[in-house]
Amino acid sequence: MPASQVASWLNSACDIATVIIAVVNVILLLYTFRKTNRKDEANLEKGWRIGQLKALVLDYTMKYLYAFFDDVGNATNDLRLKECPIEIKNRIEDTIQDLSRTLRLRFTDALSAIDEGLYRAILQITDNLQENLYRTAFDESSDLSNPEVFDRLVTIRISQARTEMLRLLFSYRGE
Repeated sequence: MPASQVASWLNSACDIATVIIAVVNVILLLYTFRKTNRKDEANLEKGWRIGQLKALVLDYTMKYLYAFFDDVGNATNDLRLKECPIEIKNRIEDTIQDLSRTLRLRFTDALSAIDEGLYRAILQITDNLQENLYRTAFDESSDLSNPEVFDRLVTIRISQARTEMLRLLFSYRGE
């Protein structure tokens, strides 16, 4: 075979290989673009949800969350009485129900516009706290006039509920 014919075949093979490489590059470029575009859309949605949480909830309604826990703590102080009458316990329960309702209207309901799961989790924490405080108030076997018992059964539960809510809010990633 003459050298010029071999060189011609090599040039043709090189041209074909160049075309194949170019086609593969275009296919990979399109694939990468589509994949990146989908990720960007998902990240944009997450960013929007986080922005909404900040704008609607954290900037304007966090004061209601803190006020709720402060008010619940103040409302439960009468449980420290040595012989706390049932009327006071009922008043405390009514106050906590009113405070929970107010928290829901001023704070928690705004979360449903952003994320239903977060909304339900915050509602559950509030409901659990209310239920625990109710059971504790009407449990005759607990001596809430003892500061250690009161702290363990009331103060710490209020603090744990607040911490759990804040952890949920500040760990929210828009997913």
